[in-house]
This record gives sequence, structure tokens and C-alpha cells, in this order.
Amino acid sequence: MHTTKSVLLLTGGFGALGQIVLAVALEKGYRVAIMGQGELTDRLAGNPDCLQLQADLSNEQQVTDGIAAIFAHWHRIDALVNVAGSFAFSAFEESKLSLWEKMFQSNVLSAVVTARAVLPYFQKEGKGCIVFIGAMAAKKGMAGMSAYTATKSALARLSEALAEEVKSANILVHTVLPTVIDTPANRAAMPDADTHTWQSPVDIADAILVLLERHNMENTGALLPIAGLIA
Repeated sequence: MHTTKSVLLLTGGFGALGQIVLAVALEKGYRVAIMGQGELTDRLAGNPDCLQLQADLSNEQQVTDGIAAIFAHWHRIDALVNVAGSFAFSAFEESKLSLWEKMFQSNVLSAVVTARAVLPYFQKEGKGCIVFIGAMAAKKGMAGMSAYTATKSALARLSEALAEEVKSANILVHTVLPTVIDTPANRAAMPDADTHTWQSPVDIADAILVLLERHNMENTGALLPIAGLIA
């Protein structure tokens, strides 16, 4: 199947933010391949411009095979948006090594594996764009968030380093930095929080799509607060 529509690879697309990014991208005329583990809502599952691939994002072979299947299906891949990630509160002294391993795997390793697998397609095309979903916590650590902050900080440094490595190939790398995202899961986890300062998933999705549509090599490697993008 050949297409002139841009093809977006979306990891973590089965989650609350991911499904909003998917819906906004489809509305803007993208074809979207979702890679990860989960199920879509019925409203999105039947869209012919949406391709679903089940994969463990820390498994190089599964991710490589999945990306090859996307290219075989649509004959192009134009962008990667890495929404996959996780969050957990834990005081440092109480945090177990297993928590640190989980945070590193979901917030850093999944991004590494997916970016490594998609870069050859961008290099062959002579352009591409990667957007990682970071967090404002990457800029300043907070009590009870040591593992999360450390891994989001690692993702930010990865983004900056990768941007320098691939800019000569006309490939952009960005990281957006939201604060708390207004999702049902976050509201359930923090029922007494003031949600007025939380960020809408739609606003985040809109900001991501702006980055994909502006191929400005001068801005590659930036860490971009969402509020600054949509102001």
C-alpha cells in the first residue's frame, strides 16, 4: 500500500495521552502506527489510517520487526513520537532497585530501542523527526520522585546528544516537558490535588504536532516546556 500521507510511529499510543495524540494526528491527516501493549477504543480501532502493533518496547527484535512491518505496509516512516513511560512516587530510602529498573526501562530504554530502530529509515529518506515526552521534573528534582526525575533527566540528555549526532542527516530531535497531565489515572491517584495547573492532553498533542510540522534544524535538541509552545 503506497501513500503520500506522512506516517507517524507512536509508542505508548494505547495510554491516555497516547490515544489523544493518535486522535489529533489522524485529524491532521497523518497515518499512525501505534506500537506497544494494549488496546484502542472502538472509535479509533477501526480507522484505516491506524495500524496497531503489539510489542515489548524494550525488546530490540520485536521493535525492529514492528518497524519493518510499518514500512512494508505504508512504504515510509516520517516521524517517531515516544509517549511510552511510567511514573511512581517513592521516597529514596524506601525505593527498591526493582523500581529504578522499571523506571529506567520504561522512561529511557524504550526510547533508546525505538529511536535506534527507526533511524535507518529516516537516514534513507534524508529527513525525519523524533519527539520524546519528557517532564518538567527533568529540570529540578522533587522529594519522593528520585527515580522518576533521574530517568526523565537521562531522557533529556539523550535527546540533546542524539540531536547533535543526527542533525547532519537532517533529522530533528525534540523533547517536550509537560507538568502533571490531566488524565483519569492522575486524578484517581491524586484526588485532593489542585488540577487547575494540570495540562490538557489535547494541548500536549497539539504542541507535538506543531513540532512535527516545523522542520527547523536550528531548534533541534531543545527541551521545550509545553506552556511555552502553546502560548
